[in-house]
Amino acid sequence: MTIRNGNAVATKLVRASLKNPASFEFVEAGIVNNGALCLTYRGTNSFNAIITSNIAITRKLTKGNWNKECGGKTMPSFDHIKYAI
Repeated sequence: MTIRNGNAVATKLVRASLKNPASFEFVEAGIVNNGALCLTYRGTNSFNAIITSNIAITRKLTKGNWNKECGGKTMPSFDHIKYAI
């Protein structure tokens, strides 16, 4: 499986949107059958606490609904995307 540019770009956009982008820590990623990127990451919030968050990013590089796109679905690991960011 190869990394598609859109997935690396989407991950970089998530990192850039954080309150503290330097705190971004990749946890895991996967791609579901509909092509959505399901990303789990850690970062600091406004209270400087480290929290783990999930985000679904659709093929159109828009934020999707995690439960609808990713929740309970099996997906191949796409963890090697961390080397592209």
